[in-house]
Amino acid sequence: MKKKLATLVITSAMSLLAAACGTVPGKVQPAEIDVRTLDTGSYNTDPAELRYDYTPNLTNGKQIAIMRLADVIAPGPDIDAKLDYGGAAPVLSPADATSIKFAENFVPVLTRHDMLYGMQTANSDRSENGPVEGDTAVNISVFQFPSDEAAAAAAQEFEAADFDIAKDQNQPVALNKYPKALSHWRPGIRTMGTRMARGSYVLSIFVRTPRSEVSDLAALAERVYDAQLPLLDTLPPVSKRDLLHLPFDPFGIFRKTFHPNDLFGVGIPGEMWLSDRAYLHFVDDKKATREIFRKTGVDAIGVVQNGISSDNNAAVAWRTRDFASAAALSDYLRGKSKRLVDSPPKMPDTFCSENVGFQPSSFTARNYNCTVRYDRFVGKVSSSQLLDAQQRAAAQYALFANSSW
Repeated sequence: MKKKLATLVITSAMSLLAAACGTVPGKVQPAEIDVRTLDTGSYNTDPAELRYDYTPNLTNGKQIAIMRLADVIAPGPDIDAKLDYGGAAPVLSPADATSIKFAENFVPVLTRHDMLYGMQTANSDRSENGPVEGDTAVNISVFQFPSDEAAAAAAQEFEAADFDIAKDQNQPVALNKYPKALSHWRPGIRTMGTRMARGSYVLSIFVRTPRSEVSDLAALAERVYDAQLPLLDTLPPVSKRDLLHLPFDPFGIFRKTFHPNDLFGVGIPGEMWLSDRAYLHFVDDKKATREIFRKTGVDAIGVVQNGISSDNNAAVAWRTRDFASAAALSDYLRGKSKRLVDSPPKMPDTFCSENVGFQPSSFTARNYNCTVRYDRFVGKVSSSQLLDAQQRAAAQYALFANSSW
């Protein structure tokens, strides 16, 4: 029953946030910079819709559906305050489930019942990947199927397939608060698997506790259901036809997020827009990030990255509550910077920093970050060269200004 989950983690400036920050009441907004005078290099400063024609298709629709689904999956700290680390991965097809180490014998179930899309999250109280002695962990997988009947059948078959991995040792477990949940554990092993059909969705949960006590495992599994089921009940399922009509960038944040390339699209984790809750799945230091979002009213985030590594993040943009909240968020990020370096000229609300510990000779490393502020928005751009980072920052500022309509 032991399962591993490969995760995609975005570690941006937000992963360093560890304390609250206040607002700056009554602060007067400065005169706006003439963006035509900024050194933006060769970067495009038009909003995304002027550079990219979104083409609805099944793959794009699934990507957008997963971003939508991420908003109704409970982050680790909502389940247990110490579950501060982890990541997430999309499931576009049954084959994806295999590639991210979902149990191989589950894949035929996904195929047989025509799974539409899904998402998996991993949460732990340790920063190390994989099980660590004495750790607590929760993995949540949510899949949508075409009908309630398909989901119900899939949940039964998931449980049977999981149980049969060690059929002579596993024992069924009844969860008192959730009698419809299908659960089992292996005595002496500190993990439990449990799943449940909920309308057209199947919720599959894997928990690990410090002790191999069934009461501990059952209590943690029930806490997951406590946090997860009310959220999932708020999300109407979609059909294959609906996938073709899900809106591109419904928050209007991706259009404002710097992108270094002229050719781009939609996809997790490279190009996406997320709610504040959804974003937590992709970062470590989840509690501090959640607290900062609450303090500054962050409700939408745009992400552009060139890989799954933290040093390949090209840009992140946050929409805060108001101008004062953006100033407070920017000031806090400045305070967390290890080594400040020269900022772009003519941009007083911008700072740049060097990522201490990265090897300057690394071809892929993003050695420099620059953070800009415009109205209620904060953006962070990264590059391996300081001048390029400064030009990206100028382009992000110009993009914020050019997309203010």
